[in-house]
Amino acid sequence: MKQFARKGGPGMRWGLAISLLLAPLPAFAEDWSYRVRPGDTIWDLAGEYLKPDVSWKRLQEHNRIANPYQLPPGSTLRIPLAWLHRQPAKARVLAVRGSATAVANGRNAAIRQGMSLGSGALLKTSPDASLSLQFADGSRLLLLGDSELLLDRLTRFGRSGMADTRLRLQRGRIANDVQPTRGPAASFIVDTPSASSAVRGTHFRVEAADARTRTEVLEGRVAVSSRSRASALVSRGYGTVVADGQANIKPVALLPPPDLRRGAPRHGPHAGARARGLPPPHRDA
Repeated sequence: MKQFARKGGPGMRWGLAISLLLAPLPAFAEDWSYRVRPGDTIWDLAGEYLKPDVSWKRLQEHNRIANPYQLPPGSTLRIPLAWLHRQPAKARVLAVRGSATAVANGRNAAIRQGMSLGSGALLKTSPDASLSLQFADGSRLLLLGDSELLLDRLTRFGRSGMADTRLRLQRGRIANDVQPTRGPAASFIVDTPSASSAVRGTHFRVEAADARTRTEVLEGRVAVSSRSRASALVSRGYGTVVADGQANIKPVALLPPPDLRRGAPRHGPHAGARARGLPPPHRDA
């Protein structure tokens, strides 16, 4: 199968991209930028975005604002990430099919459409069940049957639109549709017993089984790393299989979807079923 790795300059660029995706959040070094709107005041903005123990005067000094009564519309206000007000976020259940349960604070409850789930909830689906979730930034996840997913960390940064979402897939399969990140503090990370996948807006699938993690990227790019610190940047149309302790990761091209229009029989009583990839009915049916 075709390997994704390249030699020379491109490989260095992939390494840099991976390090940016997987690096710990530099909360004390980066700023989030806010574009001032007509009618904004530094006092109102401080109340909406800053932690209670951070004074508006610190925001004034950080941005070197001579007159706090005048904030020109269209100008940029820089707010250190460490000053932003952080709040616990919730995941909302959009739909559920079959039997699914949530274990939180030692209590077991059936998952219903419309309910909210917080950090620390362990979600379990029966073999024939599935459920879909929506997170604070609009990203969505589909948890398939016979799976266990821990909502490890769900955080939002006030009204900035940024969310920090960290999930742990204990076993089973998920499909993710992640919104493009809106700032330096935003993240969406899926951990499994053998690997970690970090993204900044993409559509990808993860399966955890038999001490292996399979990641398939349908849109965008995903940085995949193993417990032994091996890493690779996986692009659209590629996938990886990572085992616990694996020394290196080599993305390979995914198989193209089958073209059901070619090679399908045009005649016969069960031609329609074969064309849709379905088995013909039993003779006694």
